[in-house]
Amino acid sequence: MKSPISSAHSAANHVALNGTETVDFYSSVEEELTCLRRGVVVSDNAHISVIRVAGEHAYDVVDRLLPCDLFLRDGQARQTLILSEQGVIEADVTVACDDDAYWLFVDGLDAETVVGLLTERRLENEQAEIENASREHALISVGGPFAWELMGAFDSPGLAGLRYMTLAHLRSGCLC
Repeated sequence: MKSPISSAHSAANHVALNGTETVDFYSSVEEELTCLRRGVVVSDNAHISVIRVAGEHAYDVVDRLLPCDLFLRDGQARQTLILSEQGVIEADVTVACDDDAYWLFVDGLDAETVVGLLTERRLENEQAEIENASREHALISVGGPFAWELMGAFDSPGLAGLRYMTLAHLRSGCLC
């Protein structure tokens, strides 16, 4: 699968991440680092799997997969890992609580693999919907010292006040 951003820039250096072709850099690493340090950088994260687990037993299913304490308030996120049975790191994960659902942003495993791991951990009597949300959601990162200006113009200047590792529903309908 080729990301829409990388197909528009044939001069970009491409790499494959988790089975998705994405851009490593567009012009030069030095030029992009300058933008990151002095401006705004928007990154296509099509290689990161987006999984949503919702329902009465969503907490239990996700808690069985991730080695961290999963005690998150609504809108709170944390970084964690997916480990193999031998304790080897298989993927980096950001998990966020969204009311009765959990969003998992997984770097290192494709979405179907993560859905399979979660499905294996769901007990027969548990009500939990496990969804590969990568199909409907694009994941981008906005970074740099002036990222707040871009995001403020996109949705609301109040975004600058969000705490680190916060999940917020924006007026535009996007998740941030």
